[in-house]
Amino acid sequence: MFLSNFLYFTYIFCNIFIATATECNKGDTYPFTKIGKKYYYVTVGQKMNWFEAVHFCRSYNSDLAMIESRSEMQALNWYLMENDYDSYYFWSSYHDQATEGKFVAISTGRLMAYQNWNFGEPNNDSNEDCVDLKATRSGMRMNDNKCNAQLYPICELRNPPKSQDDCDTIPTKCVIRKMMEGYRQSTNIFHCKE
Repeated sequence: MFLSNFLYFTYIFCNIFIATATECNKGDTYPFTKIGKKYYYVTVGQKMNWFEAVHFCRSYNSDLAMIESRSEMQALNWYLMENDYDSYYFWSSYHDQATEGKFVAISTGRLMAYQNWNFGEPNNDSNEDCVDLKATRSGMRMNDNKCNAQLYPICELRNPPKSQDDCDTIPTKCVIRKMMEGYRQSTNIFHCKE
């Protein structure tokens, strides 16, 4: 009797664990990397214009990067430099297509909160309306660029996990919690009166 209960418990526990791990991985942050306090997806797989980059990021439930503080820009610049992305240009969420000189984020419509323009920028040379980012040793710089230029996207996760400060891998915490729920459910099965 004990062996059959043990095998039954093991079977239920393993099924709950596998189902839970699959369910929790849907909430994983892959392919996003935590950089500073935000999650970003930096890719140099394919160049695209600004509009394509907006669509690309949205396909990952994210938006083009919105740099809102000096510390965010420094963290992202450090990451790009450390990973040898300093020779690439990336799109940001900001543009001034509606009103020249008034840069807003495509995702929120809010004015650009932090600016670190390259020397002489923004200059609207030949109708440049979209903002790109470039990592340098002296810090990340912004430039207004033509929206149809071919650059790489940096996507920012819209709704990062609430437990991002608690652990590095979100699914692990979820799986352990679900394992405990499965254990409690299985102990109820063994105490039934049938």
